Amino acid sequence: MDRVEWVCFVLLMVFLNMIGIWLVDVGATGMNSGGVLNNGLWTMKPVHGYEAGLLTVMSTQFITALVAVKYIIESGDSR
Repeated sequence: MDRVEWVCFVLLMVFLNMIGIWLVDVGATGMNSGGVLNNGLWTMKPVHGYEAGLLTVMSTQFITALVAVKYIIESGDSR
């Protein structure tokens, strides 16, 4: 991967991670207030939003870690 692809990948992972953190925040707030999440197009239970946020954060962190390990292994710096 060249430098532009790395920057795009990192920005995508940060963006997805922030969406996941936002979903966790909104889901926890909805659970505390006993409400329903609604954006005007669809509604969901706050627990589902919370779980979707957790899965998003965990998957982006896992993918980032796998790519970092792959990069370290393929860097060719053997001592």
